[in-house]
Amino acid sequence: MKYVCLLRGINVGGKRKILMADLKELITKLGVKEVTTYIQSGNVVFNSGTELNEKEFENTLQQKIKEHYDFDVPVMLINEVDYRDIISKQPFNQDDINKLHVGFLGDLPLDENITHLSEVDAKEDRFEVKKKALYLYCEGKYHQTKLTHAIMERRLKVDVTVRNWKTVLKLDSMLVS
Repeated sequence: MKYVCLLRGINVGGKRKILMADLKELITKLGVKEVTTYIQSGNVVFNSGTELNEKEFENTLQQKIKEHYDFDVPVMLINEVDYRDIISKQPFNQDDINKLHVGFLGDLPLDENITHLSEVDAKEDRFEVKKKALYLYCEGKYHQTKLTHAIMERRLKVDVTVRNWKTVLKLDSMLVS
């Protein structure tokens, strides 16, 4: 089975630096194959050959990164079926994909926490949560939205890693190759 593996907060502003070649090697040592990375921000696609226990793989990779680099990196693993389901449920008009983003959620958020996030004055920016995905439409630039990664995590009380729609689609195309 193929998987998308997302690491949060690496290689940002020269901090928590992990070379993609090193990450590829580290993941390959966990017994998977056909490991491919995309850009320098912790996007990985691989084939496991079998179905993985996603939480167990996430925890193992987090531990290996901690041992090797001495910092914590949240990891999210999504099988290809769930990943494509996330793409298919994107609720916003796709005329300008530069305005679309997905927050991949580590767990299902409680309804009350989704309500808590909706209380943020995000101006014309909108979001919708479906299962373990937060779809975000930013009228302006992502770095200008009030619905920041930190606000999402604080209000939803789950781990979140955000990718723009172009990256989401690129990772999907890598699942096919």
